[in-house]
Amino acid sequence: MRALRRARYHANREKYLEQNRGNYERHREKRLAYQATYQAKHREEHAARHKQWAAQNREHLRQYHKEYRNSDAPGAVNVRERQSAYSRKYRESSTVYQEAHRAKQAVRRARGAQTALITISQALFDADDLCHLCGGPISSAAEADLDHILPLAQGGKHTRDNLAPAHRRCNRIKRGLHPENIPPHIVRKFGVELNKRCPPPNWPID
Repeated sequence: MRALRRARYHANREKYLEQNRGNYERHREKRLAYQATYQAKHREEHAARHKQWAAQNREHLRQYHKEYRNSDAPGAVNVRERQSAYSRKYRESSTVYQEAHRAKQAVRRARGAQTALITISQALFDADDLCHLCGGPISSAAEADLDHILPLAQGGKHTRDNLAPAHRRCNRIKRGLHPENIPPHIVRKFGVELNKRCPPPNWPID
């Protein structure tokens, strides 16, 4: 009997779909009201079930959210952009952050950290206007960041051989990761190699 019903459905699939759409439209308000009433009546039960599932699958959820935040999904990109804008505004307005940043710089200088004055324009010229992370072209300095190939937090230097241009979006995804741990969806998609860079004429030779 079930096979007969299945065969009848597949033979008249479009007719059944159109009939179901018509029924839904005719009873739409009634269905929505019922769903709202049901959700309000069982809200605490659903919340408890979701909380229990989240507690049992904490590591899975943590990994899922981590992968989503580092993905190219529009929602994740918007979240990163909002976070970047908020962080930039905070850094510009917070005297506490600025004092802490100056203290970190003083500690780094006291340890003998190497620094050099390098501009984004120089880095773009040196890299042929390509992002060193994804390999894509960078149309202007306004959409580029100077990225520390080996992050300062992991012992990198602010010197020519450790700096390369990157799209702001790629740089936000990389953050302070070691080059070996960069998410695969932004790692040199076009096979760009920047190890054989030629310094521009106005760049002093080390």
